[in-house]
Parts: sequence; structure tokens; C-alpha cells
Amino acid sequence: MNRTHQSHTSFYSKMSMDTKNKLLTALIGFVLMVGVPLFGGIAFWQEYNEPYFLLTFLPFAAILAGTKVFAPTGIGINNEKLLVFRLAGPLSYDLSKLVSAKKIENIHHEFGLTLRMWGTSGLWGSFGRFWSKKVGHFNVHITRDDTLVWLEFSDSKKVLLSPDNLDEFLEKIKK
Repeated sequence: MNRTHQSHTSFYSKMSMDTKNKLLTALIGFVLMVGVPLFGGIAFWQEYNEPYFLLTFLPFAAILAGTKVFAPTGIGINNEKLLVFRLAGPLSYDLSKLVSAKKIENIHHEFGLTLRMWGTSGLWGSFGRFWSKKVGHFNVHITRDDTLVWLEFSDSKKVLLSPDNLDEFLEKIKK
């Protein structure tokens, strides 16, 4: 657990990536976005004796690092706030406006076809702003598919989260 986050919250749950998201991050991020351009840069450098070809992987590495900054790492509850921790700083949701919280067993059944408006799906998990015909716009902060919780707030905010300690999280958030 991150001790800084834990010390500033009455409840903290890490958000670790499941195997699927680890594999997607490794395949998409490290192999396709960094490995392939770097290998190509080395091949062109050898063929044309121009070392600047090695720099072709840098924009892809920047995208990989940039998405990591916004990836969720944990969830905390502090007073009347739900905090989603990220390297870029925490996001805050007002728990006094929480209307409902429920466990999601099957994301595809609950939401149907889902479109990503902005964010990512596959690098470090899924996070950002999404839309589906069944529920409209909602925010996603997930790193795994087996511990999903759906929150609805009175100010029309809807949030999908994936705390590692799902049952404990649901118990704390309903208090």
C-alpha cells in the first residue's frame, strides 16, 4: 500500500492490474509502441549509418509514459470524498452525493456497446470518459475486470471503479 495515500484516508484500496491488462500493456505499449520503432531505428541506423533513426521510438515512449501518469493506482475515502489516486494527482468525488453503489458482474451485459470518448483501454487499464446507450456518459477508473463497482451520484456523475478490496470498499462506501 502507498503509505502516503493510506495515512491521509480512512480507507485505502490498491488498484492492481489483472493479467489481461498487464499483457495488453506489455504487448501494445512495450512491444508495439517502443520495441518495433526502436528495432526499426536500429535497422535503419545500421543500413544508412544515421543514428537519428534511433529516435523514432521517442514519441511512442512519451505516449506510454503519458498514459501511465493518468492511470489509477488506488482508491481512498477521506471524510466525505472518494479519491482516485493517480501519479497526476487524485480525482475527487463527493460521497455526500452518492445515490447508489453496486457490484458489476458482467460489464458487457450491464453497459452493452461502450464507446471511449477520451482516455485509454489497454494501457495500464481503462480510464477516461466513456459512453453507452444503456447508461449515457460515465467515468472509468479500472485496472481489472473482476472487481468492478458502479457508483451513481445525485449530480448525474457515474463512475466505474475496480478496487482490489471490493467487498471492503462496498462496506465502507455504503456507511
